Amino acid sequence: MAAIPGFEPASQESLEAVNRRLKKGEGWIGYRYSKDAKGEGVRSRFLYFSFYVGDGTSKKQKFVLTDTNDAEEAYRQLLEARNATFKEGVNALPQEVRKLRYEDLRRILIDHYREHHPDSITGYDEEGVAKFAGSIWLDKYFTRKAVSDITAMEIKKFVEWRKEKGHAGPTIRRQLTPLRSAFQRAKELDLLTENNIPSFVLPKDSEAREGFLEPEDFYKVFAKLPAHLQPAALFHVLHRRT
Repeated sequence: MAAIPGFEPASQESLEAVNRRLKKGEGWIGYRYSKDAKGEGVRSRFLYFSFYVGDGTSKKQKFVLTDTNDAEEAYRQLLEARNATFKEGVNALPQEVRKLRYEDLRRILIDHYREHHPDSITGYDEEGVAKFAGSIWLDKYFTRKAVSDITAMEIKKFVEWRKEKGHAGPTIRRQLTPLRSAFQRAKELDLLTENNIPSFVLPKDSEAREGFLEPEDFYKVFAKLPAHLQPAALFHVLHRRT
């Protein structure tokens, strides 16, 4: 069995000791195995714990990768996870949130746009990756960042970076709005909790424009109005201009 250099695994004795403490159905602690390109079994770098969630036909086994090879620490994490799931109703465990990255939020947002707001997708790059308002700057700054590292302070740094590049407050606000939406969509999918969503202290938006819509904007709205409302809207605009 191929081992991963630099990571001392938990002993079989320590794993047997912690698993004996778990009653039937409470869970399991141990390593998971996969196969490498040569077909050899490769042990996971860290310990996993697992337990069942749901009832009846919805019952399933949840496997969670820890960040330790200490069997006692993995046991503690399992008990905390069970407590959070069954007593506090938490669906997204800290160990699961740690695996999420900005790219996951981006994918979730694009899926949401495709289903509910297709006009929010502004195009595709040469590799077929969907673009949206502000995506060029969000991608440049947040790509490969863990979701847990996208903090209020990191968002503040993004705002400062864009200001240094000459972007106005309202523009920066519109660039960050999709990221805030992505966090909310991930929460709706039980991938995050409210505690995992950073505070978004955004620059002030531009003052509301007084008066009319610009002609091109008006006709975009006009074209989407129901036919029975179009005459009244057109009359109102022409009357205001005279």
